[in-house]
Amino acid sequence: MIIEYIDGDTFLEDNIDFLNSNEYLATFFKLNAVRLTRSTLNDYALRCEVGEHKLLTLKMNPYSTLFFGDIECVSELISFMINNGYELDKYMCELSLGNEILKELNRIPNIEFYESLSMDFMKATERTEPSSMEVEIPNEDDIDEIVECVDRFCDDCGISKTRNRDFVINDLPNYRIIRKDGKIVSMGKIAPSTSNDLKVSEVYTRDEYRGQGLARKVVNSIKNEILDQGKNAVLSVDRKNPISNHLYASLGYKRIFSQSEYRKK
Repeated sequence: MIIEYIDGDTFLEDNIDFLNSNEYLATFFKLNAVRLTRSTLNDYALRCEVGEHKLLTLKMNPYSTLFFGDIECVSELISFMINNGYELDKYMCELSLGNEILKELNRIPNIEFYESLSMDFMKATERTEPSSMEVEIPNEDDIDEIVECVDRFCDDCGISKTRNRDFVINDLPNYRIIRKDGKIVSMGKIAPSTSNDLKVSEVYTRDEYRGQGLARKVVNSIKNEILDQGKNAVLSVDRKNPISNHLYASLGYKRIFSQSEYRKK
């Protein structure tokens, strides 16, 4: 059985208990659902039920389609979405579910998807070293430079550039930066996650300043700031990047689960 929701609020009201069975994955759904005011074939919220099993999907452009739930529902939901013309060009979810969806999609003639980004979701709950005095909060004069760094961060990670200048202006107090030679050379941001966590995101260091431990100072200082608020510090890291994985592990981060983004060729 497939349920098509008229908007994100109705979708959340009907599925909040199920989503909260994994508070980390539920965060993405909650953030996107509040922006969905009217479902279409391009922005939508669906639920599939097969016996006692459930599978949810939510799409809010320009972000990836989200999936959450049981593998047993994959075949029915994907078939419904493709046959009814729902937009699906990229999606993100937990790794095992994502791979099952990938297999189902690639069985369909003239459709081919691939894993474009593989991430480990990690959490830290303790301080490991002091914060760096070099890390500071940016000011309004830094907006354009931060926008430039965010664009380069997106390019490095192979993700869509969904953060424009207005986005950076609204989030300016949440960025943390290091300056050298009169410019921003490394940065990171505090982002919402769950009621118990805050996320370290958009960690970026200019190419010519890498290898100097600047990202470590930014990430550790943000982590300590989050812990001082009584929250856990969480982040996502590319599973194929041994340098970043080693950095975060050395700062006390431990893997909670793996997730991936998949794209249509």
